[in-house]
Amino acid sequence: MYFAYLVAFSVQSKMMSDIFRRQIFSVGILATATLLFESALTRLLAVAQFYHFAFLVVSLALLGFGASGTLLSVFPRLRSIPLSRALAWSGIGFAVGVGLAYGVVNWLPFDSYSIAWERRQIFYFILYYLSLTIPFLFSGMGIGMALTLVKKRSNLVYAANLIGSALGAILAPAFLWLGGVPGAVLMSALIALLAGILVLGKQSILQRGWCRWAFLSLLGFGLLAFCALTVGNLGNRASLGMAISPYKGLAHAQRYPGSERRFGRWNAISRVDVMASAGTRRLPGLSYAYGQNPPPQLGLSVDADALKPITLVTPEDFDAAAWMPEALAFSLKPGGNALIINPDGGLGVLQALAAGADQVTTIVENPLLRQAVAETAPKL
Repeated sequence: MYFAYLVAFSVQSKMMSDIFRRQIFSVGILATATLLFESALTRLLAVAQFYHFAFLVVSLALLGFGASGTLLSVFPRLRSIPLSRALAWSGIGFAVGVGLAYGVVNWLPFDSYSIAWERRQIFYFILYYLSLTIPFLFSGMGIGMALTLVKKRSNLVYAANLIGSALGAILAPAFLWLGGVPGAVLMSALIALLAGILVLGKQSILQRGWCRWAFLSLLGFGLLAFCALTVGNLGNRASLGMAISPYKGLAHAQRYPGSERRFGRWNAISRVDVMASAGTRRLPGLSYAYGQNPPPQLGLSVDADALKPITLVTPEDFDAAAWMPEALAFSLKPGGNALIINPDGGLGVLQALAAGADQVTTIVENPLLRQAVAETAPKL
């Protein structure tokens, strides 16, 4: 279906005027930026707050687009603005709104846990919510104006919107894998700026040399910033790039005296951090009769949640394995096979090997977890 729309759109575009072609392509690019930002926002809220906050994104998009339709209905003078200018300002407004929203989310001291007894948290939440709606408001204004002003060929606006939205959903995993959430948010703003510049062409503001150079410099600086984020991320040293809830496990680990990040990387589905000297001491179910010191451990965090242990000891030296509940299974069947699903930091694998399992099979859904353990744990 997507390719059918793409072929039909390419055929129709050959019969358009240059200005109209720019307007239609601007609608598609703006839709790409919108879906890219919406996808990145689900990951941002899941990491910065908790997973249930990610469901806010749907309501944010609906509120922004609904508000844009209301504005166009209540203020009919907006529909008298030339479409090229409306799309240009929509793209620029979207980019500015993305920067504003990202700044507010990271600067505002919103605490969802204390909202029941701190009245100011309600006000913070309203600002938090409305700031994230601004980019969708500008995107809805641009696309809504295009649908309103291009009545006889609104099918092309629909096609451009659908194709651009699909492209944004396709690009989101790639940008998240390269630059993480900060990189994907940055690229959504740059793509929206490109939509605003494309529709103007040689008209209006771009006739002024300083404006043209300002736009190009801004795009160039943004691309360099994205490249820097990509290099840091692919080098396993990506900063988190956002403020996280103080109740998340990674926030606790960062406050531990002497803690340091050994590994930090984004991929398309998660954020993985490995913390050293963060007070990680986790041997679930260890018998109180075990009298030795626990082995040293690193802390593995996925999406800034509670740290899982990476135990820095060989199976031969892991004496604590015999004092943990799983040892019963290997006592009943010595030399058996073990299947471990999502071993996180590898504690279950270490237990099975220490207990003398003949064969250990693991299923790891997120390949970044395996890479984090391999990069941070010494070759034991």
